[in-house]
Amino acid sequence: MSTEQVKQAEDVLAAKVYEPVFLEKCAELGVTFPDRETFDSALEATVRIKETLSAQQGNTVKSAVDSLRKMAGEPSEKEKKAAAAKKQAQALTAKSAAADPEVLAALAALRK
Repeated sequence: MSTEQVKQAEDVLAAKVYEPVFLEKCAELGVTFPDRETFDSALEATVRIKETLSAQQGNTVKSAVDSLRKMAGEPSEKEKKAAAAKKQAQALTAKSAAADPEVLAALAALRK
């Protein structure tokens, strides 16, 4: 689907679904708009508020999950990521050391 086709589909949905539903809900609440510009501004503001609330809810849920993990004695997502990064760094260090000729010579000397 091309960008133009996507835009056309969005325009149809906005005109045939989103705008009428929004207008109907506003009418139920006793909110009317004197002109199209005011309606468009109200709709845009509502979309931004919903996006902000959605983002905040996501952060609230994440915080709640981290708190529950902490209470249960489990590491948070941040701590899990840090532990995984540390483990990966240790593995790389061990791999480097295993390939180092001086380390190999020292290990061979200890085996004798």
